[in-house]
This record gives sequence, C-alpha cells and structure tokens, in this order.
Amino acid sequence: MVGRIDIEKMKGKIKRAAGWLTGDRWVEAEGAVEAERGHPPDPDELAEVEDEVRKDHGDISRDAGGPKDDPPALSLIGEGEGGGLPGSDDAS
Repeated sequence: MVGRIDIEKMKGKIKRAAGWLTGDRWVEAEGAVEAERGHPPDPDELAEVEDEVRKDHGDISRDAGGPKDDPPALSLIGEGEGGGLPGSDDAS
C-alpha cells in the first residue's frame, strides 16, 4: 500500500513537471519542494526555492527591478490602431 507521503511526493513531481512545461516557475518550485518533502512549502521558503529555480533556468529574479505583476502581453491586443499587434499599424 502506498502511504500518504508517497502520494504527496508523486503529486509534487507532477506539479514540478507541469510548472516546467508551462514555464511557471512558482508552480515548478512548489512541486520541487512537495516532491522532496511530501508536503507544501511555507510562502517564505517557496519564494527562496522559486529564486533558485529561476537561476537554474537563467530567468531574471522577481527582485531584479520593474513591476512584480507585469500585465500579460495579450492585454495589449485591442488597444490603439492595429489592435496593438506588431506590424499591424495602419500607415495610410
């Protein structure tokens, strides 16, 4: 019989892979901790692990400056002429 901790570790491995696949470093870090320990990390620990995951991937840190909650690129669609898409300006 598989124990509860083993199931939590398995879920962590799946979460880590899903985070890697989608490029979501927060989810990847959360999954890494769960896969190792069998329980979710506390928020401070998760922030540290996320920074490590970002470094491993060559991503910039959340503390590197600039806004922390950048709007998604798709929010620009529909703004201004040409829908905000590159190369779609109306030069008449």
